[in-house]
Amino acid sequence: MNTTDHNHDHDQLAPVHHLPVRPADPETPVIEGEALEGEVLTVEEYTRIQRAKAVERYRGYHQSARTVAQRTRSGAGALARTTVAVATHPRTRKTGTICVYTTGVLAGPVVGIWASWEQFHNWRTAAEHREGGTHRGDPIPERITTQTQVQARREDQLGKIGRALVSRPAFTFCGLAALAEAPAIIDWTMNGWPVWEYSQAVATIDLTAGAAIAAAVTVNGWAYLRKVFKRRNRKRVGTVADDGSQLPVLPIAEARHDRAALELLRRSLLAQGVETNPIAGRRTAWGWELEHQIVGGSGKRPADVIKKLEQIETDLDVRQNGVLVQPHTERRARFTTRIIESDPWAKMPPLPMYPNGSRRLADPIELGLRLDGRTMSASFLSTHAIILAASGGGKSGLIRAIVDGLAHTADAILWDLDPSGVGQAPQADAMGLRALSPEDCETALTIALGIATARTRIKDRLGMGDEWQPTPEYPALVVVLDEFPRLTKEAKALAVSLLRVARKAGVVLIFASQSAKKDALGDSVAAEVAWKAAGPGLADYQTRLLFGDNAVSEGYTPGNYRPKRGSRLNDTGTFFLEGCTEGDEPIPTRALWFDNKIAEQRARRAAQAGRPQWDTATLQAAGVTAAQLCGSTSPEDAAVAQRAAFEDEQRHARLGVLGEVVDYLADDLATWQAGADSARDAVSSTELAEALGRGSGKALARDFADFNLTPGQVRIPGEDGEDKQARGYRFADILAAVTTAESNTQ
Repeated sequence: MNTTDHNHDHDQLAPVHHLPVRPADPETPVIEGEALEGEVLTVEEYTRIQRAKAVERYRGYHQSARTVAQRTRSGAGALARTTVAVATHPRTRKTGTICVYTTGVLAGPVVGIWASWEQFHNWRTAAEHREGGTHRGDPIPERITTQTQVQARREDQLGKIGRALVSRPAFTFCGLAALAEAPAIIDWTMNGWPVWEYSQAVATIDLTAGAAIAAAVTVNGWAYLRKVFKRRNRKRVGTVADDGSQLPVLPIAEARHDRAALELLRRSLLAQGVETNPIAGRRTAWGWELEHQIVGGSGKRPADVIKKLEQIETDLDVRQNGVLVQPHTERRARFTTRIIESDPWAKMPPLPMYPNGSRRLADPIELGLRLDGRTMSASFLSTHAIILAASGGGKSGLIRAIVDGLAHTADAILWDLDPSGVGQAPQADAMGLRALSPEDCETALTIALGIATARTRIKDRLGMGDEWQPTPEYPALVVVLDEFPRLTKEAKALAVSLLRVARKAGVVLIFASQSAKKDALGDSVAAEVAWKAAGPGLADYQTRLLFGDNAVSEGYTPGNYRPKRGSRLNDTGTFFLEGCTEGDEPIPTRALWFDNKIAEQRARRAAQAGRPQWDTATLQAAGVTAAQLCGSTSPEDAAVAQRAAFEDEQRHARLGVLGEVVDYLADDLATWQAGADSARDAVSSTELAEALGRGSGKALARDFADFNLTPGQVRIPGEDGEDKQARGYRFADILAAVTTAESNTQ
């Protein structure tokens, strides 16, 4: 009993914790939790042993961690290498492409239905005349009338279609179609699949039609997705800051709809410091027509946009002169930008066919195709004209189109005057008189002035009223005066006098030249004529002479276009027109062109049909005979005039920029050489650079460096009448440089 209790008590005793002892053998390791025989350890020894154990454990942990890290890195590297290899494998790329296109095809029907719905509403509401080019935008104020008419017409078309769908013939057709489908449906229901041959034919037709509709919708949606997710070349993309974000400046070729084109142009303008709001745009056969409005308070004008055209063309990555800006006259903050991506004149209209003898001087003559698609025409009844274009600019082609129309009129007599000896040779048969030398031109102008003066006396007696009314019995006189700056001094004075009385006397003058000088005749022509044409290669001062001091800032930029050079046509035949029947917007027009052979054939046909003759009343009042009002300069005299004109052109070419300066200062130089007290004797660098389109006085000085002509301090009359100091050139130095240049080239 006691033994049992003792054993039970022993089982309840706590475990014994042995004191740490020093091992008897110094080589015996000390293991924690193990009782060893030996002497009891001191506190210091015990602490040292525990530290050693801790260090040993740390080293073990560190080694284990390094082993795990190395294995992890090798595994991660292997995984990364495997991932890259799989991602860059050609089959993976091909599979990814297939997945993308598969997703597009599967999403195509859904997106296609939505895109078709959008397109339908854009068409129905005439979205091309709404802001933003979408049916959600408000009508553009200037196009409200057009938008309303187009939308009404399309709504009427939809109404007609709707009424046709619910008409009795439509119901009859649907009923017959249902009857035709009924046997196939019964067969399909009974057998689970078309068994009858008739049912199989119907099912084939139904499935084919359904597949075609689904394919059309899918392709439409897929095309829309491609427009949205089309990859862009990001390597060439610059950015512009806009409200704290950086927006890419992309080429206009990235635009797939009008809103994108408006935004790309807005970014380009913003990069040039011009902040605008997009208004409306439309896609054309040759590019884009985009309307923007300058943000108020920015201190910018449409003229500032025109100054930046070269950089805008670079941003949008289009051809030279591929961006045209037309400021609006009704709303000064707005302007229309035309971006040319392809040849707008690839398809020119055919030459007009004029019935012989059925036309009148008042009838419009077709001249060419404007950039916006309008066929431009003009009437020359009581309307003088001037055509300016550099050599190779297409001046002769435009004159040819005008003369061709006039040659088929029954109430106008044509005269051909050209002091350079060439004239309108292919159309000579239609001319009543041809003066091809400076002397003969002076004689012809004397006679024309006499006729005009005589008619002003007799028009009231003939019941003409305020102006001469041309008829086949009392025809008008149209004088085509080419290269008018080559006229003699006396002939120029006659031309100025004729301009003052010609319009009321039934005499029309059509001036043409490769350049215009700022002399008395040039100023008079620019002020008196109503129809004007400016072609490639003109200097800015010549453009201003035609269209006014603000011509360039209003969008008249013929100097940006290049005339023909060698076999390269460049922009030959491209003109800015004013005075046409269709309007005076600064939009370039490509003149109709036909070669010499066609021009000769048409003129001969017009002459064979009969040309009008002079009326007796005019001949008697002017004191001339019909024989004096016909004929032509002899070939010998014309050849002399041609040689003189050729030598003059060669001289002008050798002078280069000095020739342009002499033309610009012609009147001032003549007054100065005459010794007039009011004559100025110098011109500022700023005035010359602006007039000749050189950009700055420094650029002009570089052009003058070849002639050893350098600017200096000169006195220039100010706006207040007082002389002021400016950097410029003295007339004496300019003429001396001209003399030196001519002597060096002889």
